[in-house]
Amino acid sequence: SIVVALFVTALFHQFFRTKARQIAAENAATEAQLRLLQAQIEPHFLFNTLANVVSLMDADPVRAKAMLEAFVEYLRASLSGLGHGRHTLGDEIDLIDAYMRIIKIRMEDRLEYAIEVPAALRGLTLPALTLQPLVENAIVHGLEPQIAGGRVRVDARSDGRSLVVTVDDDGAGLV
Repeated sequence: SIVVALFVTALFHQFFRTKARQIAAENAATEAQLRLLQAQIEPHFLFNTLANVVSLMDADPVRAKAMLEAFVEYLRASLSGLGHGRHTLGDEIDLIDAYMRIIKIRMEDRLEYAIEVPAALRGLTLPALTLQPLVENAIVHGLEPQIAGGRVRVDARSDGRSLVVTVDDDGAGLV
């Protein structure tokens, strides 16, 4: 019976070790895909932001400085979640807030935005880059095409078992 118990224990050990390797490989693949997606999303925004800062340097140094400061915060927020593998709603909101400040400087009075996220929800985990593409799409496809611009609102709440996050804009909508 000791031999049978050792055999069963060895089988369980092998099964769980194989499962742990499989999960680790899946996590690594997901992280690699996330980094690839982030690399695809950011260059356009990064170069446009730097070009805006350069164009504001002589004409409006105060706005140029504000944009550069928001840009540094955006970079800090976008890189913070990648290193430790844990990404929170707070990380995503920090990223979105920095992004929106940059866009607000660029669009001026054509953009209004609000972010309403209770502090108690900021520590909840979620996949990185969940909200940023939604907010970016609201700006690029909804508000920028309109002469008057518009408003973006990001809300988060808990309905007891789930985190509910809403990105809402009053832009052009689907065309």
